[in-house]
Amino acid sequence: MATKYRCVECGKIYDQMRQDGFCSNSVCYGVGLLESFEDSDSESKFSNSVSADEIGLCVLVCDASGSMESHAFSENPASRIQLVANAAAAGISDYYRDATDKKAQIFSKPEQAYIAIVGFGETASIIQGNDGKPFIKTLDQIQQEFPQREDLSDFLHSSLTKLCPLNRKYTDITKALVLAKEIQDAALKGDLSAYGISGSFKVMEHDIVEKNSNNLLTVPNTRVLIYSDGGHNPGDGTSLSNPFESESLSTLMTVFLGNPDSTDLNERKGADEMKSLACLCPIHKIVGYYLIDSPQRYAKLRGIFRMASGASGFCPGCLAPPPKER
Repeated sequence: MATKYRCVECGKIYDQMRQDGFCSNSVCYGVGLLESFEDSDSESKFSNSVSADEIGLCVLVCDASGSMESHAFSENPASRIQLVANAAAAGISDYYRDATDKKAQIFSKPEQAYIAIVGFGETASIIQGNDGKPFIKTLDQIQQEFPQREDLSDFLHSSLTKLCPLNRKYTDITKALVLAKEIQDAALKGDLSAYGISGSFKVMEHDIVEKNSNNLLTVPNTRVLIYSDGGHNPGDGTSLSNPFESESLSTLMTVFLGNPDSTDLNERKGADEMKSLACLCPIHKIVGYYLIDSPQRYAKLRGIFRMASGASGFCPGCLAPPPKER
């Protein structure tokens, strides 16, 4: 077994002791002392194994169809997929631990918060992480692998474009939702072994007050967020269906990127479909649907990914103001 060295603050691993004995990560300056450990210890601590008794889960369902590489807005060169990758990376990294300020934590247990990322085109699959395993990781693990939000954005963009193994000519929303529901159901059963995660656990729950009735509802700490820029267009011709529709309380939130009044029939169809699929927020009785059709509305996309990652809401009424930059 080889000896390696780990920062006591951020967990970054080095093959050799650094000359000054400290982590090179700027946020660990002055406090990120390196400790030695045997390589087998690293495997147990940083492996794909649930070590927590309770977890939360967010499934991000990402449209990887070729149309996502077109410009989002007429006067801006950024593609739709680049906008999404940037916003998702910003929203997720908002929950990163701040090693320099323990009081600044906005997420108390990032080691218990899991994020799964599904890409879809003609079919749907969980994207692969850099380790070659399905991307179902805790916020802590994501921060260790992608310490800067730019790193995470670049990874997401590549995974959903040039490295995407799917046929991107089609957009099969049904298959994407079926996979997302299967992942959520597996988590609710306490068994994610089919997706490379070992160990037993249960999903956290929290109570919310239902609008008008004042009923207290117990809700599992899971959310599913899907985005698309067009209508359901499967290669096999199957019709659109929503597996979350049968739930007593749907956890499916939807985002549409584009113009709902476009002359493009597929774009208009996509907007209608995304809205029809969305959950009804039990807190505000507002549909959990978000329309991103202008640079001004794009500014909300970071908050949407952040809210879904924290499993803290269901609809635009639940969306908190974006956090101040750190």
